[in-house]
Amino acid sequence: MNERVTNEKHDVLPNNETFNDWDMLHDTLTSLKHLGTTYGMACTEASNKHFLKEMEPLAKETNKLARDCYNLMFIYGWYPIFKENEQRIVSVCEKFESYKSQICDWWLFYIFVTSEVVFM
Repeated sequence: MNERVTNEKHDVLPNNETFNDWDMLHDTLTSLKHLGTTYGMACTEASNKHFLKEMEPLAKETNKLARDCYNLMFIYGWYPIFKENEQRIVSVCEKFESYKSQICDWWLFYIFVTSEVVFM
């Protein structure tokens, strides 16, 4: 059922000496994903609200640029996606639901253990 969803693929002429269009967009998207993750972590771990206020717009803009880059690669047919059947989607959702319950159980255990240590 994996039906490919893509636009007409634009060929890229190989050039061993420099980056071609695909190489540049792929490298840009990879870099933006990394920057977005790093800025997101900086926002999460910001030491004060002033630093957070400075970092949030950078994180938001970086994620927007990454999305724009992905969309451009999709338009050129360089980043296809695939349709999936409903049974597979349900199976994956159930799998992650079980992960979610495991994480909740772990956090409850962690909170209980750390509160016992703190209050002893």
